[in-house]
Amino acid sequence: MEESPYELRSIVEFLNNQMELAEVLIIEAKQYTDGSSRVVIPLLFGFTEQARQLKKSITISQDSLRRKWDEASFFEDAKGRHALNEQQIASIRELYEFCKRNADEITWGTSANRASFNPKFSKISTRSPYAVYSDGALVFNFGWLSKEAEVRYKQALKKAVEKIPGFVLPDGYEYPSVSITHWGRSVEALLAVLKDAIHQSVDYPEAERDRLKNEGQAVLTTEAPKP
Repeated sequence: MEESPYELRSIVEFLNNQMELAEVLIIEAKQYTDGSSRVVIPLLFGFTEQARQLKKSITISQDSLRRKWDEASFFEDAKGRHALNEQQIASIRELYEFCKRNADEITWGTSANRASFNPKFSKISTRSPYAVYSDGALVFNFGWLSKEAEVRYKQALKKAVEKIPGFVLPDGYEYPSVSITHWGRSVEALLAVLKDAIHQSVDYPEAERDRLKNEGQAVLTTEAPKP
């Protein structure tokens, strides 16, 4: 706008002093002409020193609450703060050991609220297809799988996972979460599907894919349908 009313400026200043994690700003674009040319001078309102200091302190506080997890602290958090039982811990441990054997890399979350580990498989994506949290949640990161080959993998994995009792991944959810009370009872079936997904990823050698079929192993195909 070319000139903002005083009332609007007052509202913006009030909101900025009240909201900790968001900013509301006004940009005025005053125009000056001399007949043959026009000059636009932008003016910014709302970014007061008081608001800047408030948001700076909140940012520092939020950063100080983040931490770097590792294997030991992850399972300590699961047993302690989230009070998972021995069977649930064993299921997470089994999934974690599977990831250690098969993933190219495992990264750890930084949230202070709950720990997480994120396996990455280079044959599937540079991003982690799923994450496991210390409260037992298994989250599928379908929203990160957006390339054509990744989308085929995502669709095939979702279809295979939903055949496991207790697994329901609603359509339209980019990051569906499955509770440990559901997936923990079917961890062997889950690991079979995840292992098959790695073997049948888009760049897996076709000869090896045929070998698996000949041995009678289930094939999770991510190939595009032939016309």
